Amino acid sequence: MKGPTNGQINGIEWRISEDRLEVLCRATESYAKGAAPDQFQAALAEAGIKAQMDPSALESLLSEGTTEWVPVARGTPATPPVPPRLEYYVDPFHIVRTGAVSQDGRMDYKHLNLVLNVKKGQELVRRHDGTPGAPGVDVTGEPIEPPAVPTLSIPAGEGIEIVENGYLAVAAADGALTTRGNGIAIMHLYTVSSDVAYKTGNIEFNGTVDVGKSVLSGFSVKSEGDIIVRGMVEAAELEAGGSITIFGGIQGGGRAVLRAKGGITAKFICDATVIAGDGVTVNSQIVNSNVEAGGAVLVAGGGGTIVGGEIRAGEKVSTTFLGSQIGVKTLVQIGLDSDLLRKIQHAEPELATLEARAEDLETLLKRLDKVREQHKNLTPAQEVIRIKAIKEKFLLKGHIETLSKSVQAMREELAKARKGTVEATDTVFGGVTVRIGGDIYPVGHDLRHTTFYYEQGEIRTRTN
Repeated sequence: MKGPTNGQINGIEWRISEDRLEVLCRATESYAKGAAPDQFQAALAEAGIKAQMDPSALESLLSEGTTEWVPVARGTPATPPVPPRLEYYVDPFHIVRTGAVSQDGRMDYKHLNLVLNVKKGQELVRRHDGTPGAPGVDVTGEPIEPPAVPTLSIPAGEGIEIVENGYLAVAAADGALTTRGNGIAIMHLYTVSSDVAYKTGNIEFNGTVDVGKSVLSGFSVKSEGDIIVRGMVEAAELEAGGSITIFGGIQGGGRAVLRAKGGITAKFICDATVIAGDGVTVNSQIVNSNVEAGGAVLVAGGGGTIVGGEIRAGEKVSTTFLGSQIGVKTLVQIGLDSDLLRKIQHAEPELATLEARAEDLETLLKRLDKVREQHKNLTPAQEVIRIKAIKEKFLLKGHIETLSKSVQAMREELAKARKGTVEATDTVFGGVTVRIGGDIYPVGHDLRHTTFYYEQGEIRTRTN
C-alpha cells in the first residue's frame, strides 16, 4: 500500500482499517466543529484516498465532532470464490433408515433401503470445479485479490476407484456403499439367516451384518459397517461403525449395550443402554433405559412414551408422553455432558492464569533483551533466568493452546445444547426432570402439549 495509512487533518484523526476497505475518522479534543467537508475531502485525496466518500457520514462527523471512529469512505471488497462441490449419484450420507409411520402409529419396515448395493464400474461421485472470485479495490485504489478457490478431492476409501483425472469415483467391485468418516467405501455384506446364538457364536465383521432373526442373551455382534437385526435383541452387545437397525425391539434385561457411530432405530427399547453418534428413533416406547444420542431422540409412534431412566441428546428429544402417572423418575437432557458448565467455569480462570503468566514471561524476556543490548551481555545469573523463562514460556504455550481449544469446544457444545428442545405432544408427567445446557427444570405437576427450551439464562416452556 502506497502513502500513509493514518493522519490528522485540522483536529480530525483518520486511519485506514486493517482490511483496507474503510477510512475511519474521529474528532480529537483540538477539533473546532463546523469544518468544511470539501477541505477535508481534498486533504484525504492528497493522502492517497480514492474511495468515494459518504457525504452524510462525513457531514455528521464534521458538524457534531464525533469522538468515536466513524467510516466515511469505503472500498469494494473482493468477491469470494464459489467452492468446488461433490455430486453424489449414490449418497450414503443421506439414507432414510427409519421407515414410515402409518396413520395408526405403526412403523413400516418393509421399504427401508438399508443397504446401498452397487455394481463394479458404477458411477458414485463426481467432482465439480469451483469458480474464482472477483478482485476488489481498497480505499487507495489498490486491488484486493480474492481468496483462492479451495481444493477438494473425492474422499475415496476401500473399494473406490478414481478416474477421469480425479473427477469421478466409481465402484471397484460389487458391494455395499457406506460411509467411513467423511469418505465413502465399498463393503461386503455378511448375512446370518438364524439367531445369533451358539450355532453362530459371536460375530465380528468388517462390513455390514444382516441378522435374519434375533441376537440372544450373552452374544455379541461387532461390525465396522451397519448392523441389521430382523428380530429382537436380548441382553446382548452390539457395536457398529455405521448404524444399527432392529426390526423388533430391545428387551435388554438391564444388560444389553448397543453402540453405533451412526444412528440406532428400534421398535422399542426396554432395560438397555443405547449410545448413538447420530440419532435414536423408536416406534413405541423407551422404558428404564439409558439412551445417549449425538443427534435427536425421537419416539415416533402416536402413543410413544419415554418413562424411567436417563435420556441424553445432542439436539432434541421428542415423544408423545414423557414420564408416567405414578411419577417415575425420568431424566431428559439436551447436551451429552451433564457437568459441562462446571468444567467451563473451572477451565476459564485456569486459562486466564496461564495467559497472564505467559505475558509476565514475555515482559521479563524483553527486559533482559534490553539489558543485553545496553551491556552487550548478561550476567550468569541473568542468563540462567532467561533460559528458564524461555523453557517455561514454551511449555506454557502448549498448555494454553490445548486448554484454549478445549474451552472453545466446550463453549460450542454448550451453545449447541442451549439451542435444543424437549417436547411432549401429549403429556409431561410430574417426576420428570429436564436439563438443558446445565440448567434444570424439575416438573412438579402434569403439563400438556409442552416444549421445553432455553432462553435468557433459564429453561422455559411453551405450548406445542
